[in-house]
Amino acid sequence: KWPQAELDRIGNRVQTDYRAALADHNRRMNRWRTYYRRWRGMVDVPAQGEETASNLPVPYVRWNVMTKWAKEMDSLFGDDAEIVAVPVGPSNYRRDKKISKYMSWRVFNSMKLIKPFCEFVNRKILFGRSIAYSPWKKDTFIVPSTGDTEDAVKRGYLEDQGGEGFKVVDYEGPDFDPLWPDDVIVPAEEVRTIHDFSFVIRRYRVTPEI
Repeated sequence: KWPQAELDRIGNRVQTDYRAALADHNRRMNRWRTYYRRWRGMVDVPAQGEETASNLPVPYVRWNVMTKWAKEMDSLFGDDAEIVAVPVGPSNYRRDKKISKYMSWRVFNSMKLIKPFCEFVNRKILFGRSIAYSPWKKDTFIVPSTGDTEDAVKRGYLEDQGGEGFKVVDYEGPDFDPLWPDDVIVPAEEVRTIHDFSFVIRRYRVTPEI
């Protein structure tokens, strides 16, 4: 529990950093909005006297982006893609194959990383920058109580929900959530990674369901 003076200081610092970076952020968003509109093949309002002219654009931007996107994804997740563990010590050579199979299952089947990573790479090619948020995630579901669940409860595999059934963990581990560029506000600094910025502000839109 921090004192009110410290909370006010932190709040004022966040507001100051936000206002200082907002102008540069909006300038980047306007430029990237133009890139995204060209990628979608959207056209502007026709000029006066050209209302009846054809406005069908040639999708050069989409062709180039899709071609580069396909090459990158094929090189990363092509046929027989797998994660190979590299042993770093003498005792790791016995387990490297088992760890490789586990990590391949964890990434491709458990995390279901391919689809969000495709979105991540697409934004990287389109905007030249892509940011993803990786929180710890836990998905659960409720199963009805049966005679077969008593042994699972004793072993600690199931958690009683007060007579409504039992909670089963479907997935627990890191998540991969690609963020839209407008959700991240950073200062106009020349850095190589997001961790090198002096500050980072993430826009988080809370809904009643969250």
